[in-house]
Amino acid sequence: MALKVESNSLYSIDPRTGKIISEFSATNPEDLPEIIEKAKSAFETWSDLTLKTRLELFKKAYRQFYLYQDEVAQLITQETGKPLAEAYSSEILPILDCFKYYLKNIPKFLKSHRTGSLNPLFKLRKGFVKYEPLGVIAVISPWNFPFLLAMQHIIPAILAGNAVIHKPSELTTLTGLKIREIFDRAYLPKNILSIVTGLSEVGQALVKSKFDKIMFTGSTAVGRKVYKAAADNLVPVNMELGGSDPMIVLEDANIERTVNAAVWGAFSNTGQTCLSVERLFIHESILEIFTEKLVEKTRELRTKTDLENDVDVSCLINEKQFKKINSFIEDACEKGAKVLIGGKPNKDHGDLSFSPTILSNVNSNMDVIKNEIFGPVITIMPFISEEEAIFLANDSSFGLSASVWTQDVKRGVRIANQIHSGSVIVNDLQIHIAQMEAPYTGVKSSGIGVSHGPWGVMEVVKPKYINTDRPLVRSLLTIFYKDFVNNNIWWYKYSEKLVTDLRVFNDFLHGDSIWRKIKAIPATVKALFRKNYI
Repeated sequence: MALKVESNSLYSIDPRTGKIISEFSATNPEDLPEIIEKAKSAFETWSDLTLKTRLELFKKAYRQFYLYQDEVAQLITQETGKPLAEAYSSEILPILDCFKYYLKNIPKFLKSHRTGSLNPLFKLRKGFVKYEPLGVIAVISPWNFPFLLAMQHIIPAILAGNAVIHKPSELTTLTGLKIREIFDRAYLPKNILSIVTGLSEVGQALVKSKFDKIMFTGSTAVGRKVYKAAADNLVPVNMELGGSDPMIVLEDANIERTVNAAVWGAFSNTGQTCLSVERLFIHESILEIFTEKLVEKTRELRTKTDLENDVDVSCLINEKQFKKINSFIEDACEKGAKVLIGGKPNKDHGDLSFSPTILSNVNSNMDVIKNEIFGPVITIMPFISEEEAIFLANDSSFGLSASVWTQDVKRGVRIANQIHSGSVIVNDLQIHIAQMEAPYTGVKSSGIGVSHGPWGVMEVVKPKYINTDRPLVRSLLTIFYKDFVNNNIWWYKYSEKLVTDLRVFNDFLHGDSIWRKIKAIPATVKALFRKNYI
């Protein structure tokens, strides 16, 4: 297990060894209203600061997270059990990039801008849009990427002027506390980032509270509960949920590279990744050779969990995940699946170690296909035509990510355009989670909203439209045509003449022929300068 509970104390456990890392206390759910009120008060001051001031402070935070990256990486590895190399590559590096990206680009994203007007009536005025922070945002993050999936929301939210209350998973609480500790070293004002800790009752109280937005990352099942709770208070949500990512391997794919990608895509973080490759579709002409190489590469993976550097696949996070993976494989085998490698616990390497598993002869009636696996298991299905591969890839309730493998890039893009997914990568996979420039989103049961880039910033601000007179134009009209200044033609009083003039005006703007538009010009001018309609 990765958590031990005794009375009011909770203990973070290293899942590789079962040893206690540290003790922490849970937040009392009754204290949440006070925590939220303090965050609201801090938000008022923080949001009044200029963006330039916030940027200067975040440059210090960026530096602090860089300096303490080793501490963070070690803590991630201890709490999740993932190899140290993955802590750096999949969490530390993307978040340092995240700091750099938003420090450079958020002024552009938040800059006020003028808006034009299609309708000539409105050209007498001018408008612009500015962006304001939402207020207090709840960020609820999971245990599988405790640093990455928290910070990708925290950074743009606070930088845009919001306050954040972050609840890390109870399994990776120490990483969440470390985030606040490092921000404190950069002198982030008090209560701009608060951390609440604890089990499900704390999370339930959190999502039932009146926030300005909830950013949730986790399973689809829990996401539905969060969505319902948020709806009671009309709290908007951003949800990054589960996936069951398809990988389509065409007959002309570079087999060596594609096999390497499949092994890493399926088993990195012990398969406990929402972007994990779970459904592998291989063209039947290369099925045999591809499968042989896939099994061979999988057999070479190092799985001893008491090592941090010389290990490829570590352990599962807890007994619950362990039992779920076992049940999926048992169900698949009962329904005719064949285990090509793995399929069983690897107790010699730890109580939560599970052998990397490849299943063939699978079908859509199996739990391993219908659900998100979230473990070191990949399934293989052959296909004959592109159309069949696309159908199989789309035959899922999830739509987070997908990949297509071919040496014909145009062909790959053509197929990608037909896959129902938030992203499709040709000849690579999962890279967009580490690219702040790329939108990270899902369709179907895989989520609501977008992270990263300008889209991620727009999730944590609200646009405000401001419209004003054009003083010079208004002054000229006052001199030459006062009636036009004092009354818009669509204001009171209504009349039959007004209806006729409005229809003529529509002909002028939207007529389906040039002749109709020309015919409408005299009547349109007359309508615009008519003194009254009564």
